Amino acid sequence: MCEDFKALLKEDLNEQFIFPIISNVNAQKYDNKEQSLELLSKQLISPVLYKQSIRNFEGEVDYFLECGGNVLKGLNKRLSQKETLSLQKYQEIMDFLQKDFKDF
Repeated sequence: MCEDFKALLKEDLNEQFIFPIISNVNAQKYDNKEQSLELLSKQLISPVLYKQSIRNFEGEVDYFLECGGNVLKGLNKRLSQKETLSLQKYQEIMDFLQKDFKDF
């Protein structure tokens, strides 16, 4: 199962990412295809370290962003003092990206 998933990812991922991603497998940053292939395939079979991920990096962010739901927004209220923005619709996400990430 993990190897099949890696094969699918390998086709679509860039070699280097614009910004780092926090892995729920080890609660650490990664920013390239090689790490992504390993960590995302492990994520299928590993416990999610969501709380540790939020706590490890809350000092490095201005806010958290949740796309397509409200579950994490409620959980984050118990984990962090940082605001969690919840974007539900495609246009909300696109408007946010154009406003806040125009320099990327």
